[in-house]
Amino acid sequence: MDASKKFVHALNSPLFVNKNVNNHFSFANSIWKTGDYVIMRKDDRFNYRKPKDLFGKTIGIRLGFGYGVLDEHFASGQIKSHLAGDNKKLYKMLERGRVDAIIGNEHVTPYEMKQLGIDTSQYVFADVPIYEFDLMPMIHNDYKEFQDAMNAFIDQSKQNGLLDRIADKYLN
Repeated sequence: MDASKKFVHALNSPLFVNKNVNNHFSFANSIWKTGDYVIMRKDDRFNYRKPKDLFGKTIGIRLGFGYGVLDEHFASGQIKSHLAGDNKKLYKMLERGRVDAIIGNEHVTPYEMKQLGIDTSQYVFADVPIYEFDLMPMIHNDYKEFQDAMNAFIDQSKQNGLLDRIADKYLN
């Protein structure tokens, strides 16, 4: 079976999908604008506004993930990276001081940390994101009717405040 047909839908952004996969999927309307940030221990906070601010620091990142404008600096060694196979390991590296900071998503990271019993009040996000993107349902092209229904649901949920209530309950 073609691997692309295994996924009816997922949340993603066109920024992170390679062309081979993108040929099989379309994106529904955006649910939220989100961003990936430098996250550090509150007591070891430093200023991040641009990639140069990370030069000489060790940053925890996910194995196999790309980080846009930071990738060239990881490759050159200007920013040191420490790889983690999953987010739980990434958070532990930060918690134990093995890295100066990690890269995490403003919506996903706090939620996951809370689920793992990590005290999120001990961590801070940089003032500016590394990048921002729209988070959208990614739907296989064979499911056009589902995508149309999803778009209608997203639009209605924005109008009636459901998406805001979900974000307040689970993500904030």
